[in-house]
Amino acid sequence: MKKIIFSVMAIAALVGCSKDQTIETPAAERIGFGQPFVDNATRLAIDPSYSGTKSLTSFNVYGTVTGNGNTVNIFDGDAVTGKVGDAVWACTEEQYWTPSCSYNFTAIADATSVATDATTGMPTSITFNENTTAGGDVLIAIATATTNEAGTPSQNPVAFTFSHLLSKVKFTFTKATYNNTRYTFNVKDIKLTNPYKQGVYNIANGTWGSQDIRTSEINFGQLEAVISKTALSQESNYERMLVPATYTDLGVSYTLVTLLDGKEIGSVTKTATIGATTAVTFAAGKAYNIIAALGDNNLITFTVKELNGWDTETNITIP
Repeated sequence: MKKIIFSVMAIAALVGCSKDQTIETPAAERIGFGQPFVDNATRLAIDPSYSGTKSLTSFNVYGTVTGNGNTVNIFDGDAVTGKVGDAVWACTEEQYWTPSCSYNFTAIADATSVATDATTGMPTSITFNENTTAGGDVLIAIATATTNEAGTPSQNPVAFTFSHLLSKVKFTFTKATYNNTRYTFNVKDIKLTNPYKQGVYNIANGTWGSQDIRTSEINFGQLEAVISKTALSQESNYERMLVPATYTDLGVSYTLVTLLDGKEIGSVTKTATIGATTAVTFAAGKAYNIIAALGDNNLITFTVKELNGWDTETNITIP
């Protein structure tokens, strides 16, 4: 790690005084990182788009300082940790503000790996692999700061507002109303088949590339709870991330289970294709809810087909 050490004491002889005096300059101020935000400044580090609570607790910071025509790396992926409510988060590396300099910071969370510029040490691309970070997210935040002649920074601590680089997907299954409370329904083994699970994000132009891994699936588990007469819509247990892309053949499969008095009496596996008719684009930072309307209940009904007539009369003779 690179460190910058500042002199915090200056001694000057004052003309006309009977003795020397010591003048102390202000102590060098440490660069700190404050409470981050995730797309919504009112929610602090809690992502409000999740059905549950997902909090940001750590990220890696990269940073440079530029002054007198020189640019020097001061943070190169150092870990910053904290929790919601902390005014200042802890960084594994200590660096300090220098007067009359400009600073650039990039913060990244949940990347599988990060490539950096050989000269500045700043990140150039981010790799995500869902096979390595199952259910993981990728967040990025960029901030700048300057210092005046006295060394006071334009912001301290540095406040990051993170954005999502992946697409988030969940499933919701709905069923038409029915009357018999003995019947409930569950959906299991909810999957996206043939998705893009890997990609490389280019920070400079904000695009995803190398999306060539489509040989596996993403599992969303099963419904949060069974569908019942009083709860006709239920979500999958998991929300998962996709590399942003346009799809014409993204597969869906799930198993619909019918229960009577809480006991499974039948199941059927169903499939569908997203984008087969019209291409569907999953964009970065967007949350998608795939809604499956389950078929109407096959109500058991009765009717009278016909009433058979009497057979030919048979005579009974008595004495």
